[in-house]
Amino acid sequence: MAPPAIIDGESADRIFTANGLEIWFDNVQVQNGKAPDGENGGAVSAFQVGVHNSVFVDNDALQGGAISVSGTYGGQQCEGPVARLVPGLLLGCGDGAGVEITGSEFTNNGATVATDGGAVYGDIESTVTISDSTFTGNHALVPADSPGLTSNSGGAVAATTLAYQIG
Repeated sequence: MAPPAIIDGESADRIFTANGLEIWFDNVQVQNGKAPDGENGGAVSAFQVGVHNSVFVDNDALQGGAISVSGTYGGQQCEGPVARLVPGLLLGCGDGAGVEITGSEFTNNGATVATDGGAVYGDIESTVTISDSTFTGNHALVPADSPGLTSNSGGAVAATTLAYQIG
C-alpha cells in the first residue's frame, strides 16, 4: 500500500492534536510523529479517529505510538456536543472516544518509549474497532530508566474495549 499523500512530522513533534474533536485519515501515509515527553499519541491525539486505507509508520509516544484517543480534555470528562471536522455535523460525547481502522497498515510505531499500545491506545471508556488491517513491528516497551514501571500492554493495540475482525 502506498498512499499518494505523505504527512511527515520529521520526528520533531506530534503531527495532529484534535482534543475533543474527530479527525479522519483516508488514503494518506502519516509518519515520524513524536509526542512531547510523557504524552500520548505520537502522530495523533484526538477524541475520535477514523483511519481508512492509510499507513502510519515510525511514530512514537508514551502510549499510542501512532494514535491515542481519550474521552477527557484538559483533565475534564467530555460533556455535551463537540465539533466534528465535517461541516454541518455534530458529535456528542455520548458517542464515546474511539478509533475506527479499516484497510490500513501500522508499522514500527512506539518503538522507543511506548508503555501501552505501541500503535494505538484507547483511554478509559474508549472503543477501538479494527478490520482488514495489518500491524507489524509495533512495540510497547518498559523503558530501562523507569524502574517503578514493571509491565506494559498491547504491543500493537491497548484499549478498554476492542472490536476486531480476523480474516
